[in-house]
Amino acid sequence: MSITKNIHSFLWMLIPFVAVLSGIFGGGFYFIQKYIHQEVELQNKIKELKAHVTELTAQNERLQLANRLLKVDTRRARIDVLSQTEHPDPKMVVTKVRFQEFGPDGKEIGVSREFTLSGDMMYLDGRVAKFNDQFVETSDNIRGHSLFAFRGIFGKYQTPEEAFPIDVSTSIPVVYQAENGRISEMEKQLWSRFWEISNDPLLQETLGLRANHGEAISQQLVPGKSYLVELRASGGLSIRPINTESEP
Repeated sequence: MSITKNIHSFLWMLIPFVAVLSGIFGGGFYFIQKYIHQEVELQNKIKELKAHVTELTAQNERLQLANRLLKVDTRRARIDVLSQTEHPDPKMVVTKVRFQEFGPDGKEIGVSREFTLSGDMMYLDGRVAKFNDQFVETSDNIRGHSLFAFRGIFGKYQTPEEAFPIDVSTSIPVVYQAENGRISEMEKQLWSRFWEISNDPLLQETLGLRANHGEAISQQLVPGKSYLVELRASGGLSIRPINTESEP
């Protein structure tokens, strides 16, 4: 009996300790759960914040691109015919021209370049990106007008492969470049993968393109004359003779 009594007494003595330990473990488990919950909430908030920052960065990038493109409603260059001389072949002449591009403000962009063409007919070609009509009709700030990159210039008796290059084929044309050097993902894809996109309807759809392809013009050149080459936001490439005193 005494042994049983002692065991009961011992067990009764353990009850407070068990209660205390249960409280400690229970409280610890509660705080651990609470900490884990708070940590998960914190990580979720960090993810949301990062996503928000990414979206703001993308919006800022789009605004910067829109501001640049809005300034370039028309891409414009002038071709001056410097001379036209005889060639050993009596059927052709050698035409020397100067090419100079101008910005939206009418100021010269880059340095002028001189080219010697075989013949009196000049061919100028490039790459044009035309966006879907819905963007043009709604005056979308980025895709509301066509973009154009000059490729090269050559004469009647020269092949397109012999053309003198103007814009670097994989780079963004100078007139579209940002002052801070930053470019959007859309621009990177468009100019660096131009011909790949031109042959891929899904990529064109993703970028909102109606078409992207080569485009060329030709003009018979007369000594002493100057010609204005233009690509308007809503149209194609054109060329016309100009009076250099009244137009760039």
